[in-house]
Amino acid sequence: MNPQLMYQAYSDEALVKRLTAEQYQTFVAMPFSDHGFYRSKEVRELITSSLTAIDSIPGRSADNPSLAKPTRIDDTGDFAYTITDSIVEMILSTNFFIADVTGNNAGVLLELGIALAARKGSESILVLTQGEFDELHFDIRNLKVVQYTETNLKEKLQAAMNVMIQREDENRRKLLVSIKKNLPANCIICLAAYCALHEHEDHSKQQQSLFFENSDFCPLDKRELPPLAKIEKERDRFPNDDNARLYFDLACDTLVRHHLLVCAHTTNLLEDSETLTFGYHATELGWLVMRETNKNIYEKGYDNWSKHTKPALKDKGIL
Repeated sequence: MNPQLMYQAYSDEALVKRLTAEQYQTFVAMPFSDHGFYRSKEVRELITSSLTAIDSIPGRSADNPSLAKPTRIDDTGDFAYTITDSIVEMILSTNFFIADVTGNNAGVLLELGIALAARKGSESILVLTQGEFDELHFDIRNLKVVQYTETNLKEKLQAAMNVMIQREDENRRKLLVSIKKNLPANCIICLAAYCALHEHEDHSKQQQSLFFENSDFCPLDKRELPPLAKIEKERDRFPNDDNARLYFDLACDTLVRHHLLVCAHTTNLLEDSETLTFGYHATELGWLVMRETNKNIYEKGYDNWSKHTKPALKDKGIL
């Protein structure tokens, strides 16, 4: 287990998981056994009940994810007495990391250290303790620390998590806006063209992928689908067929590298399709970026995509 190598290998994938999570995920590191006044089972139940009771925050947009039931190592099916690569990957990919350092448990402190190193920031890390603040190492005292008893844990934990959830919402939005702003125009045109394919109600075509001939890059006389009205004016960017195909290929390559598109080796995911060519499909992250770009296109297409295309993509292992 090498956290630095894990970060290099999984940081992009972990970021995508955090950005596209349907529910915010929380990883909890805590002692497994009782010691002194510490009651592990009771504390775990209090943490779980406290987080699952967070229903809504006043003024919070309904577009933001809800909070899932928190996860501990022994919930993962990969429980071990050593820190495995899959545990490091989970620490990387969950939205929040909570560490109960009561009693300075060595395993908890190790996982907290990995979280601090691998997550590259402490905004989404919360430290709990039933001990005295001065007993903590000075590096830990600089983090967000909640001193608690079993009596007040629910109130204090929910208050701290409400602040962290709102911060995560804002950071998530800023990241999506940043991704959008750094995309070239041809990439935005590609995403918009794919979204437009999913606006209609013909479910036999919902699973169609994006390829040059049905994109707004293709000359009008060769295009397989009518152009999207709002994008048609961009046609002047491509003076001839050769340049248009080059712009399309470069855009798709960029979008794939940024996890906004995936390449599928078929133009249609229907069971009776025997077409053995390739096309592109938007990922969940691609749709979220499009929501920041053109909410009208997003709203029309996303519901159809999530009901019909997304399950087919998952069944075939494309997403």
